[in-house]
Amino acid sequence: MRDVDKDRIFKILIEEGLLNDEQAAFIRSKEAVQRAKALKSRSSSIKRYNLLQHSFISFMDVIESLKITPPKAGSKTLTTDVIIEAIARNKKLPFVKLDPLKLDSDIVTRVISRPYAIRHQLVPIGLSDNTLTIATANPLDNEGIYGI
Repeated sequence: MRDVDKDRIFKILIEEGLLNDEQAAFIRSKEAVQRAKALKSRSSSIKRYNLLQHSFISFMDVIESLKITPPKAGSKTLTTDVIIEAIARNKKLPFVKLDPLKLDSDIVTRVISRPYAIRHQLVPIGLSDNTLTIATANPLDNEGIYGI
């Protein structure tokens, strides 16, 4: 993820009261270490289960791994879902929690190539007439969304 996108995420989270400036600075200082820890953790479980490695650690995963409690009263630990929901709200997009068992495998596999979907974290979830509906883990990735 580009630094400009990280800055936009921080701005949104601070505006939503989910982070303060000190927490944003803390995340920046710990990002490389947390990413390395997460990759190492995923690599060991991938080897254990002989799974194909698509070890992508998103910036939201890094933030979640730091177990940050938002300054907003009554808030719980900052999770990936909370972060993505805040970004979606900011961009006036719906937040959808996908159920993989309810996805139409024909749409998922036919419309977007697997490497492209993995690289941009996109999943086609609907197709009607000439309208494709996609879900994304990063609504700030305009290149991925508009490149379809």
